[in-house]
Amino acid sequence: MRKIAVAVMLLAVMGWAGCMLHSMDLPPDFVSVDKGYLGPYVVRAVAADGVMVALRVEPNPERGTLAFWTEAITNQMAGQGYKAAKCEDVTAATGEAGRLLTFSVQKQGVAFSYILAVFVKGNDILIAEAGGKAATVEPKLAEIKKALLTAK
Repeated sequence: MRKIAVAVMLLAVMGWAGCMLHSMDLPPDFVSVDKGYLGPYVVRAVAADGVMVALRVEPNPERGTLAFWTEAITNQMAGQGYKAAKCEDVTAATGEAGRLLTFSVQKQGVAFSYILAVFVKGNDILIAEAGGKAATVEPKLAEIKKALLTAK
């Protein structure tokens, strides 16, 4: 029984440490929030105006392709009421091919923007994302995109 408990603890620590291998540069004027274990999130940060950026790592046990995950994410977002605005091929700062997806939604008469970059790295899917009110995201768009592409 003790061997099983040690094995489970070791796997949990290895999984947590694996997430710590991933990171992303923050845009200027964003501060990191929620230090410590963040579930699937490796990084979460916010600007003073409420715009959020984050990096999460999801498992890719079946080695789904970039095309598969792009379509899956787009379908999931559509199911939540988001409209796809743009999909472009990008390259991460580390050289991986990825996709930059832009979505929009209206909530209680306010326009929101959601941008994400998706990269497939073996058994991991890196999803660097940003969102907030469209009026506050738009002026930061260039620096947000630059930060999302630093996901590693």
